[in-house]
Amino acid sequence: MFLAPCLRPFIPRPLSRPRIMAELLPSLAPFRRAGRWAETGSGSLVASWASASVSFILTSSRLSIRIGPKTQRKDSFNGNSVMIICTVSDPADPWKHSRVLPFEDVNPGELVVLDRSTDKRPKLVEISLVDWSSVFELSAIIVDSADAVQARTDPEPPARLLFIGDSISCGFSSLPRLIPQGSFDAFTTRAAMHLRVPSTIVAYPGITLVEPKDAGPRFSSREPGMASRFFLAGSSPSDTTTAPLDERPTIIVIALGTNDRGLGVKPQVFAQTLRAFITRLAETYHGTLAHVCIIHPFPFFGRGPTISNAIAEGLARVAAEVSAKHFTLGVHVWDLGGELTKKTTMDALHPTLEGHTVLGEALAERLRPLLHSLGD
Repeated sequence: MFLAPCLRPFIPRPLSRPRIMAELLPSLAPFRRAGRWAETGSGSLVASWASASVSFILTSSRLSIRIGPKTQRKDSFNGNSVMIICTVSDPADPWKHSRVLPFEDVNPGELVVLDRSTDKRPKLVEISLVDWSSVFELSAIIVDSADAVQARTDPEPPARLLFIGDSISCGFSSLPRLIPQGSFDAFTTRAAMHLRVPSTIVAYPGITLVEPKDAGPRFSSREPGMASRFFLAGSSPSDTTTAPLDERPTIIVIALGTNDRGLGVKPQVFAQTLRAFITRLAETYHGTLAHVCIIHPFPFFGRGPTISNAIAEGLARVAAEVSAKHFTLGVHVWDLGGELTKKTTMDALHPTLEGHTVLGEALAERLRPLLHSLGD
C-alpha cells in the first residue's frame, strides 16, 4: 500500500518590521557644543578647528551619526591621526573615559555606527573632531528614540581654558602615527584633562602670529596670521566667516611665535602684534577673561639658542604693558621649552607622545595656582 507523506501545513511567519530610529539635529537642545562650530541652514554643524565637540547624556543601546556633505579629509600630510573620536564616560565623572572610540576616516553621506551595546544605563557621550586638517559636518545623531538623549546635568564649570597656538598645540605629527589621536593627544588637551577643566583649541600648523603685510618680503606668499584668523569660524584662510566667539574663557594660553621666529620676524614686530592681539582678546572676552598666559616659542634643537634675549625681553614688556592697561587681567610669561629634549621630539621640534605628556603635566602645574585663585 502506498502511503502519502505527511506534510505539515505552511504557516507564514509575520514579517519583522525594521526598527525605527530617531534622527536628531545636533544644533538643537539637548546637545552641548564646545569649540568652534558653524550652524548650517539645515541644522547640521560644521567644524574645522580641531577639538570642536558635541556632548550629551545617552540611554540608547545604539548610537550612529550621519556625515554631512561638507566633510573633507583635506590633507594627506597630517601624520595619519584619526579624524574624530567618540568618548564614553560615567556622567558622574566626565573626565574618566570608560571607552575612547577612534574613527580614522568618515565620508560625506556616510552613516557611521559609533557604539552598540546592551547597556542602557545613562552615559556621557562626546563626539570630537581631532584632526587639524579635516572639515567635519555632523548632520544628525541617530539613537533608539528621542527620549534616549538628555542634556548634560553637570554644573557650569568655574573656569574654561582657551588654547591659541600652532602645530604643537593641535597635535600635529610630521611622521605617521606618532600622534595617533591628533588634538586629543596634544599637550593642551592633556593639561586640561589633568586639571579637569573644559578647553577649546584654536590652532593650526605653520601659522604665525604676525600678518604677512607686517613682516616683510619673506612673508609675501604666506597665509594670514593668527592675529586675524583667530576671529574666523574656520581654520582655512579662504573662510572669511566671522566666528561666534562664544567660548567664554577664563584663562587663555597663547603658544605662538615658533614659526614667526623661524621666518625671521623681528622681535619688536612680534611684540607689537602680540600686544594688540591680547588687547583685542581682552576686549572680546571682557566678561569672563581673568588671565592670559604667554608661552615662549618652542626650541628647535640643533639650530642655535632656544630663544633669543630680544624675544624674551619683548614678551616680558608685553606682559607688563597689557597688565598696566587692563589692571584686572593677570598676564603671565612661561618658558616650557626646558621640559623637552631632542629625544622627546620627532624632528627636533614637534613633540612625540612622550613630549606632549611632559609638556601637558608642566603646563597643568603652572595653571593650577591660577585656577585656585578663581575658586576652582
